[in-house]
Amino acid sequence: MTPLASKCIKSFTPAVLGPSGQVTTPASAECRTSELTLAEFKTLTGKMDAFNPAAQTPAQYFGGTPDFRTNVYAGPTSGHLLTFTESIALFKQLGVKMTPELKSPSVTMPFDGFSQEMYAQKLIDELKAAGDGDLYKVLDVLAKDVGILGVFSDWAAPVTFYANCMGLK
Repeated sequence: MTPLASKCIKSFTPAVLGPSGQVTTPASAECRTSELTLAEFKTLTGKMDAFNPAAQTPAQYFGGTPDFRTNVYAGPTSGHLLTFTESIALFKQLGVKMTPELKSPSVTMPFDGFSQEMYAQKLIDELKAAGDGDLYKVLDVLAKDVGILGVFSDWAAPVTFYANCMGLK
């Protein structure tokens, strides 16, 4: 467990168990990266996104990875967490294709003066700064200058992302 758990917006609550041990109310906690500084975030290690709904302690809650999943990439041997910019650089180095996905925020926007539009623009700016946008330049020319109506691709995510960002149907 990390001392950063004290920054969780909802601290750990143990499960309520019925007379035969069944979970009547699952254990819960809510922790957000928005509550951490970058330096604090960088002290964390990776973990499979899972929890034990019957947990009575934070350690049990944290260790709830189902048997069909793996913890090989979790804990002290999982390496360090990356910022988005660091992950772009690593993906480029490894030749990995990726399409970023901008999630809906868990916090009310604007958050710390940062609007949803600013959040989206930051993602675009970080991609541009990394030079990871040639495909989007091609799509932009095809859509705006050539006037194509559609693109067939065996990797549809970038085309869909571009269309969604540009408000195309």
